[in-house]
Amino acid sequence: GDEVMEFEEAEMVAQELGCEVRRREREVVDVFRTVPENVENYASLPVRAPVVTVMGHVDHGKTTLLDFLRKTSVAEKEFGGITQALGAFRVGLEEHASDGTAINWASFLDTPGHEAFTAMRECGATATDIVVLVVAADDGVMPQTIEAANHALAAKSAIIVAITKTDIPGVDIPAVHRQLRDTLDLLVEPLGGDVQCVEISAKTGHNVPALIEAVLLQAELLDLRADPAAHAEAVCVESVLDRRRGPLCRCIVRWGTARVGDFVVVGTSCGKIRALEDSEGRMINVAGPSEPVALFGLDVCPPAGSDVIVVESEAKGRAVVEYRKMVEERLSSADDAAAVKAKRAAAMKARAEKKANPVADDADGGEDVMEDPPEPLNVILKAGSDGSLGALKASFLRLDSEEVPLRVIHSAVGNVTYSDLILSSASEGAVFGFDVKVTSDGAEYARRRKIHVRLHRLIHEALSDMRSLIAARLAPTSEDRVLGSATVLQVIQIDRGRKSVAGCRVQEGTIARNSRMRVRRGEEVVYEGTLSSLKQYKDDAVKVEKGQECGLSAEVWNGFEVGDKVEAFEVVDLSSATS
Repeated sequence: GDEVMEFEEAEMVAQELGCEVRRREREVVDVFRTVPENVENYASLPVRAPVVTVMGHVDHGKTTLLDFLRKTSVAEKEFGGITQALGAFRVGLEEHASDGTAINWASFLDTPGHEAFTAMRECGATATDIVVLVVAADDGVMPQTIEAANHALAAKSAIIVAITKTDIPGVDIPAVHRQLRDTLDLLVEPLGGDVQCVEISAKTGHNVPALIEAVLLQAELLDLRADPAAHAEAVCVESVLDRRRGPLCRCIVRWGTARVGDFVVVGTSCGKIRALEDSEGRMINVAGPSEPVALFGLDVCPPAGSDVIVVESEAKGRAVVEYRKMVEERLSSADDAAAVKAKRAAAMKARAEKKANPVADDADGGEDVMEDPPEPLNVILKAGSDGSLGALKASFLRLDSEEVPLRVIHSAVGNVTYSDLILSSASEGAVFGFDVKVTSDGAEYARRRKIHVRLHRLIHEALSDMRSLIAARLAPTSEDRVLGSATVLQVIQIDRGRKSVAGCRVQEGTIARNSRMRVRRGEEVVYEGTLSSLKQYKDDAVKVEKGQECGLSAEVWNGFEVGDKVEAFEVVDLSSATS
């Protein structure tokens, strides 16, 4: 097959064949976000409103605060509009100067949460300028408070602390200040630091105006500016597929002004803005810097954190998309070729070393041989509760060894999300979910990137799956021994569609209940786990022989299709068998 070669390699081959090679440079046709600090006249540009994200631990009053801001926005005209359908809304204070030099409103992100915030960092686009870190006075700093602060610090966003539930009798607010200092290294103003800290009651609205004043003051200190005359650049906060109007991209304009009729590029797709909707659900024609807006006209639903950039024409947009696709294909081909070459080189080196030194002599200078440490097995772990998360993480870490170092690089309570799978793709980590599901955008990302998400409901199944992963890393000491195979002839839905049973005919060997199983679809393995149920003529069966028909199902997997090949196998420990 075709193989991608670097120019230098191609030049050497051509010279051996007596040919001359000339490099033809392809014009770079791409668009990038504007870096404000590199704009020459930045200091003379108009100020823009800040974009604010409210983050914090569960039940610390984040949602209550946002709800109060919404109600205030409706009740008092001095506040800006609400966002019901959109994931952001405007809050303003009319008593601020309106001479064009002062900021008198802010956009609050309502729906980014940790997932979208992580995706924004992953894509290199920081949609948020300021993070309001909500901390309950009666709880203090909690795990998700730490996580939220880490996200904000990593994204280099300014932080304002809002201490909620201050009206509860007996709360020790100075203790919260000390926790912020000792746990998060955030030195708030009451302790002589420069991090603003406002004590509020999200339920009654006490001191909420002071919090907004703090946000606007922080924005002035940040000196946020943008050029409204430039082509628009926005960051996607979230996107949904509207049944009537197609893909809807909810975004924040970061630079320039978006207009109906503009052509935009998002990743490797482009489109024309057919409609814009403001934060109150009203149709508008233009949206300036920091405005929350819903954009219609794209042909895809971009992931959170994607750049949405306006180009001067449809032709330019298509040229950018073509160039980006070409770059992606070349990088993918180069990565594949490099991986194959590296594996071949490693295998040849190992065989040569084994042939030259079949028996290691520890007493003769063996300690001088430097070996590369084994690659760690990275794991992303999600669970339905703190208790199961802690138990499973501790059980996994007990499987850590020098031969296969095991590293849980991320663990949290909740469903497997899009950002978890981004992390998996970047770290080549295995994704385990215990008593959870995969979010819809996460499932789509996993399908496109061919990431296997290992979902379990029984802890021993999860541990067995982990042991299988570790065994695969120790290939010389174990192997899978196929016991039998069967072809799926029919798929039956039971339990109101929540469970799938595969009607099969055994083609080779024996299919046994509780054996390990692997489902192949063509050349691809689409599932690997435990065969949980085996029936023959509606009766439970222990095993089914070649030529017989049976019904079988897998634990927590319902993806059977007609034509799939089911293999029953066992993992044989070769090291113990030969010892």
